[in-house]
Amino acid sequence: MQNELQRLIRTYQQNKQIKVYYDEDCKYESSLLKKLFPYLRQYERPDIIATQDDELLIMEHFIFDGTKESRKGMKGRQEENDLTNDLNKFYTSEQQCNILRQEIEYTETSENYIANFQRHFEQHYAKIPDYLKHVSEDEHKTFKCISVGFFIENEYPPYCFSGELESPLILLPYTKQFLDTFEDSPLLDFVLFGCCNQQYKLYYIDKNSIFSHRKHEIDLSQVTFQKLNEVQFGYKYCFDA
Repeated sequence: MQNELQRLIRTYQQNKQIKVYYDEDCKYESSLLKKLFPYLRQYERPDIIATQDDELLIMEHFIFDGTKESRKGMKGRQEENDLTNDLNKFYTSEQQCNILRQEIEYTETSENYIANFQRHFEQHYAKIPDYLKHVSEDEHKTFKCISVGFFIENEYPPYCFSGELESPLILLPYTKQFLDTFEDSPLLDFVLFGCCNQQYKLYYIDKNSIFSHRKHEIDLSQVTFQKLNEVQFGYKYCFDA
Protein backbone atom coordinates (compact mmCIF):
# COMPACT_ATOMS: atom_id res chain seq x y z
CA MET A 1 0.00 0.00 0.00
CA GLN A 2 1.39 3.39 -1.00
CA ASN A 3 2.03 5.84 1.82
CA GLU A 4 1.61 9.30 0.32
CA LEU A 5 2.54 11.18 3.49
CA GLN A 6 5.73 9.16 3.86
CA ARG A 7 6.59 9.91 0.23
CA LEU A 8 6.00 13.62 0.78
CA ILE A 9 8.31 13.73 3.79
CA ARG A 10 11.06 11.42 2.52
CA THR A 11 11.25 12.98 -0.92
CA TYR A 12 11.05 16.68 -0.09
CA GLN A 13 12.62 16.90 3.36
CA GLN A 14 16.04 18.56 3.41
CA ASN A 15 18.06 19.10 6.58
CA LYS A 16 15.07 17.78 8.56
CA GLN A 17 12.84 20.51 7.12
CA ILE A 18 10.40 20.69 4.23
CA LYS A 19 10.89 23.96 2.37
CA VAL A 20 7.88 25.18 0.40
CA TYR A 21 8.38 27.61 -2.49
CA TYR A 22 5.66 30.09 -3.40
CA ASP A 23 5.08 33.25 -5.46
CA GLU A 24 3.97 36.75 -4.53
CA ASP A 25 0.37 37.15 -3.41
CA CYS A 26 0.37 33.60 -2.09
CA LYS A 27 -1.09 33.15 1.39
CA TYR A 28 0.99 30.15 2.43
CA GLU A 29 2.31 31.73 5.63
CA SER A 30 -1.25 32.16 6.94
CA SER A 31 -2.63 29.01 5.33
CA LEU A 32 -4.27 26.12 7.13
CA LEU A 33 -1.71 23.84 5.47
CA LYS A 34 1.22 25.52 7.23
CA LYS A 35 -0.66 25.62 10.53
CA LEU A 36 -1.65 21.95 10.40
CA PHE A 37 1.48 20.57 8.72
CA PRO A 38 2.75 19.00 11.98
CA TYR A 39 -0.58 17.17 12.32
CA LEU A 40 -0.65 15.59 8.85
CA ARG A 41 -1.42 11.87 8.92
CA GLN A 42 -1.86 9.12 6.40
CA TYR A 43 -5.49 8.31 5.67
CA GLU A 44 -7.46 6.09 3.32
CA ARG A 45 -10.03 8.33 1.62
CA PRO A 46 -8.54 10.93 1.05
CA ASP A 47 -4.80 10.14 1.08
CA ILE A 48 -3.74 12.65 3.76
CA ILE A 49 -5.62 14.61 6.41
CA ALA A 50 -4.94 16.85 9.40
CA THR A 51 -7.39 17.85 12.12
CA GLN A 52 -7.25 20.21 15.06
CA ASP A 53 -10.32 21.30 17.01
CA ASP A 54 -12.89 22.27 14.35
CA GLU A 55 -10.30 22.61 11.54
CA LEU A 56 -9.83 20.04 8.78
CA LEU A 57 -7.33 19.76 5.95
CA ILE A 58 -7.47 17.04 3.31
CA MET A 59 -5.07 16.24 0.46
CA GLU A 60 -5.24 13.87 -2.48
CA HIS A 61 -2.08 12.76 -4.30
CA PHE A 62 -1.35 11.79 -7.87
CA ILE A 63 1.68 11.53 -10.16
CA PHE A 64 1.70 12.09 -13.90
CA ASP A 65 4.03 12.70 -16.83
CA GLY A 66 3.82 13.42 -20.54
CA THR A 67 4.04 9.86 -21.84
CA LYS A 68 1.29 7.64 -23.17
CA GLU A 69 -0.80 6.01 -20.44
CA SER A 70 -2.13 2.46 -20.61
CA ARG A 71 -3.73 0.15 -18.07
CA LYS A 72 -0.24 -0.50 -16.69
CA GLY A 73 0.29 3.21 -16.12
CA MET A 74 2.35 5.88 -17.85
CA LYS A 75 5.29 4.65 -19.90
CA GLY A 76 7.69 7.22 -18.49
CA ARG A 77 6.88 6.28 -14.90
CA GLN A 78 7.35 2.60 -15.71
CA GLU A 79 10.72 3.21 -17.34
CA GLU A 80 11.99 5.47 -14.52
CA ASN A 81 10.99 2.82 -11.96
CA ASP A 82 12.79 0.11 -13.96
CA LEU A 83 15.93 2.27 -14.21
CA THR A 84 15.89 2.90 -10.45
CA ASN A 85 15.42 -0.80 -9.67
CA ASP A 86 18.25 -1.79 -12.03
CA LEU A 87 20.55 0.80 -10.47
CA ASN A 88 19.76 -0.43 -6.95
CA LYS A 89 20.47 -4.02 -7.99
CA PHE A 90 23.74 -2.90 -9.57
CA TYR A 91 25.00 -1.23 -6.39
CA THR A 92 23.88 -4.05 -4.08
CA SER A 93 25.40 -6.83 -6.19
CA GLU A 94 28.68 -8.46 -5.16
CA GLN A 95 30.38 -7.73 -8.47
CA GLN A 96 33.05 -5.01 -8.39
CA CYS A 97 34.89 -2.99 -11.04
CA ASN A 98 31.85 -2.46 -13.24
CA ILE A 99 29.94 0.23 -15.11
CA LEU A 100 26.17 0.32 -15.67
CA ARG A 101 24.97 2.27 -18.71
CA GLN A 102 21.30 3.27 -18.81
CA GLU A 103 19.43 5.04 -21.61
CA ILE A 104 16.19 6.95 -21.20
CA GLU A 105 14.07 5.95 -24.15
CA TYR A 106 10.57 7.25 -23.49
CA THR A 107 9.16 10.26 -25.32
CA GLU A 108 6.89 12.92 -23.84
CA THR A 109 4.45 15.13 -25.72
CA SER A 110 2.50 18.18 -24.64
CA GLU A 111 -0.70 16.43 -25.74
CA ASN A 112 -0.09 13.48 -23.39
CA TYR A 113 1.02 15.84 -20.61
CA ILE A 114 -2.24 17.81 -20.81
CA ALA A 115 -4.44 14.71 -21.16
CA ASN A 116 -2.81 12.82 -18.27
CA PHE A 117 -2.95 15.82 -15.94
CA GLN A 118 -6.57 16.66 -16.70
CA ARG A 119 -7.76 13.05 -16.48
CA HIS A 120 -6.23 12.43 -13.06
CA PHE A 121 -7.22 15.88 -11.79
CA GLU A 122 -10.85 15.34 -12.74
CA GLN A 123 -10.93 11.83 -11.24
CA HIS A 124 -9.73 13.09 -7.86
CA TYR A 125 -11.72 16.32 -7.94
CA ALA A 126 -15.00 14.44 -8.44
CA LYS A 127 -14.41 12.58 -5.16
CA ILE A 128 -13.95 15.65 -2.93
CA PRO A 129 -17.56 15.79 -1.61
CA ASP A 130 -17.46 12.09 -0.71
CA TYR A 131 -14.10 12.51 1.01
CA LEU A 132 -15.35 15.39 3.16
CA LYS A 133 -18.45 13.43 4.15
CA HIS A 134 -16.40 10.32 4.93
CA VAL A 135 -13.90 12.18 7.15
CA SER A 136 -16.67 13.98 9.04
CA GLU A 137 -18.46 10.69 9.74
CA ASP A 138 -15.23 8.86 10.56
CA GLU A 139 -14.03 11.58 12.95
CA HIS A 140 -17.54 12.06 14.41
CA LYS A 141 -17.19 15.80 14.03
CA THR A 142 -18.54 18.75 12.07
CA PHE A 143 -15.67 20.93 10.90
CA LYS A 144 -16.17 24.67 10.58
CA CYS A 145 -12.88 25.49 8.83
CA ILE A 146 -11.94 23.23 5.90
CA SER A 147 -9.10 23.40 3.38
CA VAL A 148 -8.87 21.03 0.40
CA GLY A 149 -5.68 20.49 -1.57
CA PHE A 150 -3.97 18.26 -4.10
CA PHE A 151 -0.39 17.01 -3.84
CA ILE A 152 0.59 16.63 -7.52
CA GLU A 153 3.93 15.34 -8.77
CA ASN A 154 5.56 15.51 -12.18
CA GLU A 155 8.82 14.08 -10.92
CA TYR A 156 11.01 14.91 -13.92
CA PRO A 157 9.61 18.02 -15.66
CA PRO A 158 9.93 18.12 -19.45
CA TYR A 159 11.76 20.71 -21.52
CA CYS A 160 10.30 22.40 -24.56
CA PHE A 161 11.36 24.15 -27.76
CA SER A 162 10.45 27.82 -27.65
CA GLY A 163 12.52 30.93 -28.19
CA GLU A 164 9.98 33.10 -26.37
CA LEU A 165 10.14 31.43 -22.95
CA GLU A 166 12.34 32.64 -20.10
CA SER A 167 13.07 29.01 -19.26
CA PRO A 168 12.46 25.90 -21.40
CA LEU A 169 11.62 23.87 -18.25
CA ILE A 170 7.91 23.12 -17.90
CA LEU A 171 6.58 23.51 -14.34
CA LEU A 172 2.90 22.62 -14.00
CA PRO A 173 1.79 25.64 -11.86
CA TYR A 174 2.95 27.99 -14.63
CA THR A 175 1.01 26.34 -17.44
CA LYS A 176 -2.17 27.84 -18.85
CA GLN A 177 -3.85 24.43 -18.77
CA PHE A 178 -3.25 24.02 -15.03
CA LEU A 179 -4.20 27.60 -14.13
CA ASP A 180 -7.43 27.42 -16.13
CA THR A 181 -8.38 24.12 -14.48
CA PHE A 182 -7.45 25.24 -10.98
CA GLU A 183 -9.27 28.56 -11.32
CA ASP A 184 -12.41 26.70 -12.44
CA SER A 185 -12.35 24.32 -9.44
CA PRO A 186 -14.19 26.00 -6.54
CA LEU A 187 -13.85 22.97 -4.22
CA LEU A 188 -10.04 23.07 -4.37
CA ASP A 189 -8.15 25.60 -2.24
CA PHE A 190 -4.49 24.85 -2.93
CA VAL A 191 -2.04 22.63 -4.77
CA LEU A 192 1.34 21.35 -3.64
CA PHE A 193 3.41 20.59 -6.73
CA GLY A 194 6.50 18.43 -6.41
CA CYS A 195 9.26 17.84 -8.95
CA CYS A 196 12.98 17.24 -9.30
CA ASN A 197 14.80 20.17 -10.88
CA GLN A 198 18.44 19.48 -9.90
CA GLN A 199 16.96 18.81 -6.47
CA TYR A 200 13.49 17.91 -5.23
CA LYS A 201 11.34 21.00 -4.71
CA LEU A 202 7.83 21.58 -3.43
CA TYR A 203 5.77 24.50 -4.79
CA TYR A 204 2.58 25.91 -3.26
CA ILE A 205 -0.13 27.72 -5.18
CA ASP A 206 -3.50 28.95 -3.96
CA LYS A 207 -6.30 30.93 -5.57
CA ASN A 208 -4.76 34.22 -4.40
CA SER A 209 -1.61 33.64 -6.44
CA ILE A 210 -3.18 32.62 -9.77
CA PHE A 211 -2.74 36.14 -11.15
CA SER A 212 0.99 36.25 -10.34
CA HIS A 213 1.48 32.84 -11.93
CA ARG A 214 -0.28 33.97 -15.10
CA LYS A 215 2.45 36.57 -15.62
CA HIS A 216 4.73 33.67 -16.55
CA GLU A 217 2.19 31.22 -17.93
CA ILE A 218 3.01 28.79 -20.74
CA ASP A 219 0.36 27.59 -23.16
CA LEU A 220 1.28 23.95 -23.70
CA SER A 221 -0.71 23.83 -26.92
CA GLN A 222 1.89 26.18 -28.43
CA VAL A 223 5.09 24.30 -27.53
CA THR A 224 6.84 21.08 -28.49
CA PHE A 225 8.57 18.93 -25.89
CA GLN A 226 12.22 18.00 -26.31
CA LYS A 227 13.33 14.39 -26.53
CA LEU A 228 15.57 13.60 -23.58
CA ASN A 229 18.00 11.10 -25.11
CA GLU A 230 19.75 10.99 -21.76
CA VAL A 231 22.36 8.45 -20.77
CA GLN A 232 23.21 7.87 -17.12
CA PHE A 233 25.93 5.73 -15.60
CA GLY A 234 26.53 3.80 -12.40
CA TYR A 235 30.09 3.06 -11.30
CA LYS A 236 31.57 0.46 -8.97
CA TYR A 237 35.26 0.96 -8.33
CA CYS A 238 37.96 -1.62 -7.69
CA PHE A 239 39.65 -1.77 -4.32
CA ASP A 240 42.87 -3.64 -3.62
CA ALA A 241 42.56 -6.35 -1.02
